[in-house]
Amino acid sequence: MARDGIGGVGLAASPVERGSLHLQVYRKLCEVISTGELQPGAEVTLASLAELVGTSAMPVRDAVRRLIGERALELRPGRRFGVPRLSADQYREILRIRLLLEAEAARVAAERIADDELAGIKRVQEELAHSDRAGGTRRELWTLNRQFHFGIYEAARLPQLCSMIAGLWLQMGPLFNHLAVDIGTRRAAGYHEMILSGLERRDGEAAAEAMRNDLLSAAEQILEQLSESGSATRKIA
Repeated sequence: MARDGIGGVGLAASPVERGSLHLQVYRKLCEVISTGELQPGAEVTLASLAELVGTSAMPVRDAVRRLIGERALELRPGRRFGVPRLSADQYREILRIRLLLEAEAARVAAERIADDELAGIKRVQEELAHSDRAGGTRRELWTLNRQFHFGIYEAARLPQLCSMIAGLWLQMGPLFNHLAVDIGTRRAAGYHEMILSGLERRDGEAAAEAMRNDLLSAAEQILEQLSESGSATRKIA
């Protein structure tokens, strides 16, 4: 197992800019985890995480404490930390909750989204499609995918709901390593277009259904990989 579990070459996040350093470091690590840059079960240190986000160990220490509380990281012996390895049953539980919350966020977003927000989300999807055709890196593709989804969730203007969804993405983000990037993004493209169509028509039920199908499509691949690791195959949700 690679010590830091970083899935590829050249994935170091851009250095943290000045400002509220502790909050920026926390957000940067959230992005790293929720887009699958750290593999399930990977071991990390304060030094390796500090190098990844381009800062010193002090603000990373505070962020790690918070991430442990949010179940995105776990404490291990020897002052080390790790990325939890979810079982198929744990993933199914997270998926069931995501299906409820993210479909609801899409439904409400269809009622509340502003024209400029919708235009921005469309641009992200265009960037995602272009990056996929151009052979973009795993990090680029999953980062754009996250921007697409959270652009919708934030448009619902339900901050508590959005916060809960973000916490679930933190817990399951490393499982993106179980997805074949080319297959995953091309499958998602069709569902993303259906979601956008629902938003544009202000059809909340259509947007919610397309969101559910998008999540279930990715879940099929993830559960196949988890099942091959020893978990019994069962109905997704």
